[in-house]
Amino acid sequence: MYFDIHSHILTGVDDGAKDICESVELINSMKKEGITAVIATPHFYPNEMYLSDFLQDRNNAYKILCSDLKGDIPKIYLGCEILYFKRMGASRELEKLSLNNSKYILLELCDGHIDKYLFEDFCLFSQNGIIPIIAHIERYYKSRNFKKLLEEVKAKNYPVQINSSSLLNKKYRRAMKRSFKSGLFCVIATDTHSIQKRPPVIRSALEVLKQDFGEEIYNNVISNNQILYNEIIGDSVDK
Repeated sequence: MYFDIHSHILTGVDDGAKDICESVELINSMKKEGITAVIATPHFYPNEMYLSDFLQDRNNAYKILCSDLKGDIPKIYLGCEILYFKRMGASRELEKLSLNNSKYILLELCDGHIDKYLFEDFCLFSQNGIIPIIAHIERYYKSRNFKKLLEEVKAKNYPVQINSSSLLNKKYRRAMKRSFKSGLFCVIATDTHSIQKRPPVIRSALEVLKQDFGEEIYNNVISNNQILYNEIIGDSVDK
């Protein structure tokens, strides 16, 4: 089994699946890849959206998708990918945006916001019992504060997520190597958006992980995936 914590499979909510047919196709592709559980994480841009509208649109899209799915398919849970904003750690709304109503949030950064304010918010997250998972951390390798980012997430034992497609792209190899070798809590997720743009590839990515980075790192990633499943999903169907 494999647990995908980052996907854009809902229709009409963000730049993910263009219609319900593609949503179903993505889910069926995930099944073929060995994914048994997935969190739908549409983009949430705090400066562009009202939270109530976003949650309503997301939940409606989820209901429509579930009504069109049949057979033995991956179990779908709800979350979102939140774009970081200053003083985010003090927000009382984060629980509504968490992954399956857990203590985890999926946090997207942009280069201009990897600064002292982000690291101050890391402290606020910890004080408030929130654990951010840093989305596609390999993308931030050009930031002048990338080293500091790695140091901060390691100190707080925050998980970092790497896109499966990045393992197949030599562009991000150095950044991924630094993440793996730094002893971070790393997980691999698809961040799938569409069948053409970014399909849900896991099997080949994990093969590359084992071959290029070694069995120890591979085993750690698989173990981390199971740990997150247990903490975010647990034994219950609904939380």
